[in-house]
Amino acid sequence: MVLYNLSTAISEPIADKKIVNVLEQIAGTFKVLLAIMFCIATLLIIGIAIVLKISNTGLMLS
Repeated sequence: MVLYNLSTAISEPIADKKIVNVLEQIAGTFKVLLAIMFCIATLLIIGIAIVLKISNTGLMLS
């Protein structure tokens, strides 16, 4: 993500505006994908915690 923003900043004075727009859109897409992955990871951790709480697996291990 940072690499795309850096390459956009470097290529802006040199390259065509269309190429710069594509790089900006790719960086924005990766930001959205990173946010989605963070939400999914959070929900996975919450789901595992709920399953452990319901099944009392924590007590069985100790």
